[in-house]
Amino acid sequence: MNKKNKVLWAAGITASATLVAAVVMSQGSSDGGDRTATGSGGCQIIGEARDVNCPGAAAEEKLDDFSVPTPAAAAGPWRYKVVNTYIDGRDEGLQVRVCNVDDCAGPDVAARLGIVLQNHTVWVICKEDSGFNGGEPDGGTTWYQVKWPSDKPDSDVGESNREDRYSGWMFGKYLSPSGHDGKIAECDELV
Repeated sequence: MNKKNKVLWAAGITASATLVAAVVMSQGSSDGGDRTATGSGGCQIIGEARDVNCPGAAAEEKLDDFSVPTPAAAAGPWRYKVVNTYIDGRDEGLQVRVCNVDDCAGPDVAARLGIVLQNHTVWVICKEDSGFNGGEPDGGTTWYQVKWPSDKPDSDVGESNREDRYSGWMFGKYLSPSGHDGKIAECDELV
């Protein structure tokens, strides 16, 4: 075998081994038991396909680059981040409220649906100027309707997901557009 063929043969073997490891990693364990497979770069799958360990790999950057925001898409929901919720070294989080005014109608007027901590994503449906400043004279009166997993009052920390079927309201002072310019639909435009 000449030198060129040896190099091609070695490259083919390496590519095949990498492909087989990737297939094994993506399939996980069909019998429900633990499975470990090693792929390229030392990555290992442990148990289910979502449990991947890559020792020595650089951590994925989680924060958005706000230096060049792109225009918001024509239809939401739009991604926002909770910001500035640390008070005296403690993350107080941002409440998800039942409504966006001071005197909500109904039995759960003072109830909150949950809270979201700083740097976590919320999915915004629309924004509205309700005239209510959230008890903060310097925060404006814009509120954002966000996707939320439940319509039941809760005081626990929660997460907003794009597919959530319910909604709540969050005070705009503590939300920042994530990956877009923040020019989104007004709630009355969606009716």
